[in-house]
Amino acid sequence: MTVGLDAGQANKEVTVNQMVMGYLAKSVAGGVDVTLTDNECTYQQIELTGAITANIVVNMTDSANVTHFYNNTSGAFTVTVQPTSGTGVTITQGTRCQIGCDGAGNAYKLTAEL
Repeated sequence: MTVGLDAGQANKEVTVNQMVMGYLAKSVAGGVDVTLTDNECTYQQIELTGAITANIVVNMTDSANVTHFYNNTSGAFTVTVQPTSGTGVTITQGTRCQIGCDGAGNAYKLTAEL
């Protein structure tokens, strides 16, 4: 995913607003892994919602980015956020943390879970 203000990018203002102050509530209900779209990955804050019935992985793009996640799911299972081709981190239910991707397939927590 290329994020920027190049000449061919549609809705430049929308992309910049999502990166700076955007919020997305994303249902991950069920027991299957979820892959965020390129557009969804541009949001500054993503709240994961729904009742999960198995441990799941939320895949992000491999691009370097920083996103605030809030694991607001229910069910006695884990949510791991990771780039599509790399390693991820688990976010405890009911907590928020900032996740960074280094562009080389690795995700890491930039802040402690709150």
